[in-house]
Amino acid sequence: TGTLSGVTPPVGAVINTDLAVRFRISTDMAAVMSPSGGAPDGEVEDYLIQVMAFDYGDLVDAGAGTGEQDYETQSANGGPVHKIITDNMGNVTLKIGSLIDDELDGQQSDDADGDGDDEDGFDPGAQMFETTVSQDITVPVMNMTGGDAKLTMYVDWNNDGVFEDMYSVTVPNNATEATLASVTPPVTSALNEDVGVRFRLTTSTVMDPNGPAPDGEVEDYEIMVMGYDYGDLADAGAGTGVQDYETESANGGPRHKIVTDDMGNVTLKIGALIDDEADGQASDDADGDGDDEDGFDPTAQMFVTTVAQDIDVLVMNMTGGDAKLTMYVDWNNDGVFEDMYSVTVPNNATEATLAAVTPPLTTALNQDIGVRFR
Repeated sequence: TGTLSGVTPPVGAVINTDLAVRFRISTDMAAVMSPSGGAPDGEVEDYLIQVMAFDYGDLVDAGAGTGEQDYETQSANGGPVHKIITDNMGNVTLKIGSLIDDELDGQQSDDADGDGDDEDGFDPGAQMFETTVSQDITVPVMNMTGGDAKLTMYVDWNNDGVFEDMYSVTVPNNATEATLASVTPPVTSALNEDVGVRFRLTTSTVMDPNGPAPDGEVEDYEIMVMGYDYGDLADAGAGTGVQDYETESANGGPRHKIVTDDMGNVTLKIGALIDDEADGQASDDADGDGDDEDGFDPTAQMFVTTVAQDIDVLVMNMTGGDAKLTMYVDWNNDGVFEDMYSVTVPNNATEATLAAVTPPLTTALNQDIGVRFR
């Protein structure tokens, strides 16, 4: 018995095709240095072998198990692996994007970029994700297998290392793109943080985010989800009027991106609570946003024409710099905010006071009128 050590198919080896292998044994050392020619003794044996190549993911993988920014990517942790399949001419017949290459194992990396140019089916920088906002994701693919394949997208919206949502679509033979419909970040999404996304394309009918697949490709990415806060004053449509304010996005309503620190904690808000919405929550009593509206209590405040008073508002500013709180009031109830009052909110502040808020003589008396804080 003899052992030939270090036999390694090179990166450029032709895959999935019969390749010739020749073994020679002889006491004539010079004779067996060539695959051809005579030898005084020994034996020659010929075989056909095939070289296989596999594609792996590249999301971060700190070890066994999952957690925040810790996915199952490496083979030792059950990570995804796809056999690269080819036709008789050596052309790949099932892939995501235009490029595919083979690896020995998962290329785990902090930014899911360990696999280099191979990850070219999806551009996370060109896609904006907002909580509760549905969108279709179109992915370039190639299926020349002669039958259907399936493209699946897995997303870890809450950044706990587990892909809780999946979206899939059939990819028919000869298809060059596939669209995953209604990809919608839930309100429980981790905001302003990198979260893992995994795409898998295969002819297999059952597909998990991890484990082996008989063919196709896996591509990993990281995306960021944003959440926005909207107002909830009444909005009957375009324009303004009595009890009709610009609240909905279609009418130019206000929208604030919710900002967070590295731990996911909100750093700038009014009151104790804040939540994200898909659009303005227009409502007759300005209560469509529920408990989120908790920075000011209108029932505890009495307004009298020409009487100035200071308005205390609960806030939180942990941004590291100054912010500004502004109060807009529609005193005459025509849908237009004619007065505004503002105050600087320094870093670490938990309360802000708007000074000398004074209803004018032209105020609409004994009517609900709109107030907006930003």
